[in-house]
Amino acid sequence: MNKRWDYFVQIGEKPYCIEILGQNIGEDLYVCIAGGTKPHIGAVCLSQYHPSMKDPNKPSASTSLLVIVPHKEGEIITKIGDDLARVLQKNIVITGGIHIDQASEQDIHILLGNLDQALTELKAQFYCTK
Repeated sequence: MNKRWDYFVQIGEKPYCIEILGQNIGEDLYVCIAGGTKPHIGAVCLSQYHPSMKDPNKPSASTSLLVIVPHKEGEIITKIGDDLARVLQKNIVITGGIHIDQASEQDIHILLGNLDQALTELKAQFYCTK
């Protein structure tokens, strides 16, 4: 575990490296997702956990998104925010920025695979330290 962060995951080698940093803030969670050759903040989402309106026994989430044009991380971090809020039953703020110049479809496929693996490890760390 990184001394400054409650959760830290690093998967892959440059240019396909994905890092996820997580910090508990009271009952809530801040997550920073960065990677590629030029990590940055391309999008920010806030996912609010709440019981489902249709079935109060099921977890749900509502997510708000801000994207810095022309970045494309918004759709990815929205899905991650919704998933983490429901699974962890916490409010989540995520910043995301992953970039490789002139990325091919194969580059994107590798980055997304590393991101999926990193998210799985993040969830495992959360349950181990809960």
